[in-house]
Amino acid sequence: MMKEINDAVDSLKKLGIHSSFARKSLFSLLQQNKLSETINLLQNAIKNIKLCLMCNNATNESLCFICNNSSRDNKTLLIVEHISDLNSIESSRVYQGLYYVLSHDFFHDNTELEMQKIQKRIIDRQIEEIIIATNTNLNGEILSQILVEYINLKVKISRIAHGIPFGQEIHNLDSATIFSSISSRKIIQNISE
Repeated sequence: MMKEINDAVDSLKKLGIHSSFARKSLFSLLQQNKLSETINLLQNAIKNIKLCLMCNNATNESLCFICNNSSRDNKTLLIVEHISDLNSIESSRVYQGLYYVLSHDFFHDNTELEMQKIQKRIIDRQIEEIIIATNTNLNGEILSQILVEYINLKVKISRIAHGIPFGQEIHNLDSATIFSSISSRKIIQNISE
């Protein structure tokens, strides 16, 4: 196979796209003469989309539409691993509070800095409950425990219910499953502790 095709597939794989789907998508775009158009759209997205200064959601402004919405429940903060998780939860329409999307390199260099940012947001917004909505796999469980230990504030902390199959990622779930998991979340730490 051509080196250029292999390089393009490898590039898509780095984004978490399975190699067979990456190859299929690339060939489909080539056959439909849509590759240049798609590249232009991606370049435009790269140029105009940035991360919200408050929650790390994708936006084209300094604050995203959620952080700018004064009608949201500003006493609840839901922490997710990925922007796609936030989008899935928003699509379920069960949660109306604020979000925080963890940075991609949370486990590497930025743990302390990111935890300070989360704590500042909790204090500044006088958050009353934190809902941890990390994935129900080993990394998600470890991340949940790290968050509980680092937050270390007198605030109610809950974790989404484990009705989600272990190993499943939030952005792959349907709205009913997301609704069920948020509605039946369990308390990890209560204010009175």
